[in-house]
Amino acid sequence: MVSGNDEIMHMTERVQNIVNSISRERIDSHAMAEMYTEQMLVDEVTQVEAVEFMQHPLLNMFVTLDFVRSFIAMLQKREWVWELKNVIEKWLVHCILSHDEIRPIVIEMVANENGYVRHVGRMVWDEVNHEDIDLLEQTEEMQMRLGVSLLQDLVCPEERLRVVMPLLKSPYQEVRTLIENSLCHHILNYPEDVAGWLEKLGLEQTKEGQEISQALKSQEELIQQSRECVELHSEYAYPREYEACLREYKDYHRKLTERVSAESMADSILALVQNVILGRSGGWRDSNGVCHPLSRVSCEMSYPMFLSSMTPLQEVEYNDYMFMDWSTMKSKDE
Repeated sequence: MVSGNDEIMHMTERVQNIVNSISRERIDSHAMAEMYTEQMLVDEVTQVEAVEFMQHPLLNMFVTLDFVRSFIAMLQKREWVWELKNVIEKWLVHCILSHDEIRPIVIEMVANENGYVRHVGRMVWDEVNHEDIDLLEQTEEMQMRLGVSLLQDLVCPEERLRVVMPLLKSPYQEVRTLIENSLCHHILNYPEDVAGWLEKLGLEQTKEGQEISQALKSQEELIQQSRECVELHSEYAYPREYEACLREYKDYHRKLTERVSAESMADSILALVQNVILGRSGGWRDSNGVCHPLSRVSCEMSYPMFLSSMTPLQEVEYNDYMFMDWSTMKSKDE
């Protein structure tokens, strides 16, 4: 076990100085904010120091919104955002839960021109509570930025659509058109979620809502036609290959399950459970001869199907779209 003093000894000098300063003056938050700025925003800060700073729980006590803005800008300038995305996410979530006044940084990052900053902003967005955020209260430009960004990576479709689709009622025609166009991937991958929010938000009678409903109907017809076309079914067109892949898939997961069970059984509470033999009915019989059905637990999750069917070129194009630097578009007047 490493003691607190030993932990400090293993820190870089810069982070150790900050920790020591907090230990002496921890009640003066203004002084701490100034000290952060002086220590962590200079050109000499290394990536190791930045990571140590974010991972130290004591150093989150006195952060301010201005400091977080400057710190993220420094990481962006150094091109460290992508490398440190998981560390930044955990740090920001912890800071926001401790300091509600830092919450605006999430919207600012989601709407950032840099694709990597937007990506991390969306990661944080999905971790913190934002039920009170109404995108219709934002400016026209922010409605566009937030709407497009939140629909870019196809993550958490149910929650993202709940927030973004009200923009189809935006007073700005350009926003409504942009959101309608940005929903194309969700119409392809999450048609039920899109249709559900159209109905819940009462958007079916709007011009954009009617066009989206028509797109959903066309997509449903296309799927139905593909189901009826047996030539598109792998088990029909490539029966031997299909059976071989299915057999390998089942065998792989069987071995994986057995290995995980063997490794975890010794330390698991399941080691205390008595094994029983199941009957064909899916139940088990106790010592008194009474049969009991098995409990069932299930869950559902949405997964974008087109991510599994993209060609290498399509993957490159999709990544370019998601991580595009919007400042280059502005410079080209696009």
